[in-house]
Amino acid sequence: MSSAVSKKPFYVYGHYTTSGKLFYIGKGTGRRAWAVQNRTKDWKVFASQGYKVRIIRRFEIAEDALKHEEELHLKHGLLAKGGKLINQLIGGSSPVKLTELWKAKISKTLKNFPPEKRAQINQAIASSNTGKIFSESHRKRISISKRNPPKETRERLSSAAKNRTEEHKAKIGLSHRGKVISDEQKEKIRKSLLKGAKTRAEKISKATKGRPKSEAWKKKMAEAMRQYWSKNPKRSVSEETRRKLSLASKKIKRTPEWRKRISDANKGKVFSEEHRRNIAKARQRFLQSNRLARIHK
Repeated sequence: MSSAVSKKPFYVYGHYTTSGKLFYIGKGTGRRAWAVQNRTKDWKVFASQGYKVRIIRRFEIAEDALKHEEELHLKHGLLAKGGKLINQLIGGSSPVKLTELWKAKISKTLKNFPPEKRAQINQAIASSNTGKIFSESHRKRISISKRNPPKETRERLSSAAKNRTEEHKAKIGLSHRGKVISDEQKEKIRKSLLKGAKTRAEKISKATKGRPKSEAWKKKMAEAMRQYWSKNPKRSVSEETRRKLSLASKKIKRTPEWRKRISDANKGKVFSEEHRRNIAKARQRFLQSNRLARIHK
């Protein structure tokens, strides 16, 4: 038997469920048919319930084994195209695009697993990826896919995040507790948040520019700002921000009607001593900047 195997080292093998249903066909040599490393996520999902290995046919030449593998793929069909095999490739061709049918079947299979089994599968997948070194092009593709996910994916993730249970939130908190984040990572997170905030602000500004604001909307915004500053009394404004606000304020043409509205809005208001001191300081800065501007002229 060993001499026959040595003469035909290449083979085509099949993986079957414990009930005898074929779900994967591959080509290999040595112990590849029994190996669990370098398998896809879908394979791990099916194999986690137990599976059997069968050598379908042996070959002397690798090309013959590849040809037979392709023939069997075409015969049984890929799950992505309505067949029964979870292979992502036909023979040696490029990966097929996952269809909604395939995604639905995989999702249904995962949902039927108990939480303990899902945790084991996730752990197995994480362990198989630990220590892997991805090429620069691979990392770039992953980064692009995370930055620009399809609309359906964004909506699904948003819905899932909004409907998290308190237990789920507690588990997420526990998983992050004790993690040590390097200064470099903190800086990356900070830049990412600032970039996202700036982009959102620009989009909002562009969408609302020129739109007439109702009195109800103005009152709502004013109340929101009052609540924000009451909750963040120690939040400071940088000198650069003050300068920008001052320049923007100077460009605004205040009509007598506008001035009257501001005056009426401030009538009867009771300011605290701290508030009065802040107003006095702001006036001093304003007068000083005006004096400097006149001197430079």
